[in-house]
Amino acid sequence: LIYHPNLSQYRYQGLCYRGMIITQNDLDRYQLNQHILNCSFLSTSIDRQVAKMFAGEGQQSQMRHTPEGQRALQYSCLCQYLVKQNSTAINIECLSMNPEEKEILILPFTVFKVTNIKRNYFEDITSSISVEIELEECEDPNDNQNPLENEEKPKQRKHIRIIGLLLSVFLLILIITIVSIIIILNNGILTMTTTTHISIPITEEGNDIDYPLSIGRSSSSIYMGLKCEIQWSHFNRD
Repeated sequence: LIYHPNLSQYRYQGLCYRGMIITQNDLDRYQLNQHILNCSFLSTSIDRQVAKMFAGEGQQSQMRHTPEGQRALQYSCLCQYLVKQNSTAINIECLSMNPEEKEILILPFTVFKVTNIKRNYFEDITSSISVEIELEECEDPNDNQNPLENEEKPKQRKHIRIIGLLLSVFLLILIITIVSIIIILNNGILTMTTTTHISIPITEEGNDIDYPLSIGRSSSSIYMGLKCEIQWSHFNRD
């Protein structure tokens, strides 16, 4: 997907938001200045309000708590991602079945650094979002070094694939041609072998008798054949 030739028109750089409901264990994974590797496609939105809706804005009181109700087991969380590189995220708003969500898709294997964590719920129980986490992408110096070169790479790969396909077709045609020539030559030689005869003249009382002989017969077979013919001729004459 990263090297798709039409990806450049969908690339996105900037802020995007993701809303989700997390547990305390999930929250413990986010520590300040910690680096987090995204291992899957991450759905976010340009619109902060859309992300808040998915986070369960204003519904903290209805989320799971301990039996005594003293501690929350779930929190509404809003993550803010700062995308810096041009090959990290794509804007699929015009491709999505729900364009009103203004979806930004962050590609896998992207590294973000946690720059800030706001635990609003612990400071204000009535806050609409319990936890806000700000993340910033770790830059790759080779990503933005030469954008034109990045755009040329998919074209080069496409040309290489086309050349490879043409070479494969050429080799296939060449092999078929060679095999066909060999088969035709073998059939011609076989036909000549089975149809060529040798006439051996034998004089019998002034009359020439031609005996057609096929190539490849042994001398003993020729001799026996001639002997039988001569004996048969004498028998008929007597």
